[in-house]
Amino acid sequence: HAPPHHPPHHGGWGHGPWGAPPMGRPWRCGGRGGRGGAQNNFQNNPLMQFAQQFFAGMNNNTESSSDSESQERRERPKGGWRKFRPVVIKKPTEALTGTAGGMQVVETTVQNQSPFPYNLKQVKMLQADEGIQFQEIQTDVVLKKNESQELCLAVQLPQKPGTYKAVFGFFNSKGANQGEHLEVVFEVVEDLYE
Repeated sequence: HAPPHHPPHHGGWGHGPWGAPPMGRPWRCGGRGGRGGAQNNFQNNPLMQFAQQFFAGMNNNTESSSDSESQERRERPKGGWRKFRPVVIKKPTEALTGTAGGMQVVETTVQNQSPFPYNLKQVKMLQADEGIQFQEIQTDVVLKKNESQELCLAVQLPQKPGTYKAVFGFFNSKGANQGEHLEVVFEVVEDLYE
């Protein structure tokens, strides 16, 4: 199974961000910055723009922001929104077959199904059968409500043929593991071309 069309990020597997950006949004590095560099005003600082919108929403009594948000807080499911940040909406439906000692790419898509922004910082392997190796992915993706993110996880398969399982988790900016886990089964076969 060859890797998807996008090449590895600067040569190393596991150096994110992998995959396409959130729906309709290109990857951006920092603010736009006016002529002569960034200016410390609301127009050119995305963080300040976000803060301005956030506080405006808190002080605004219209239905569009604070009322709907407080309603979403009241409708919070049992156990909180944590399990919905993120939800795995695309994953392998059957075992992935690869050669012993080879590399296998796992394609997955996660979605923030909570009403609040979710900052995806890391993808780590939580547990795996012996011999499976995975370089954790560092990323910095902020998913708003119902936004999704494609990810490609590069997994080093064991040297010995057999059936193996690995579980991956998604971590936020505070280092907390949230949302659903991704379970993947690998069918490792002998490399017949050796």
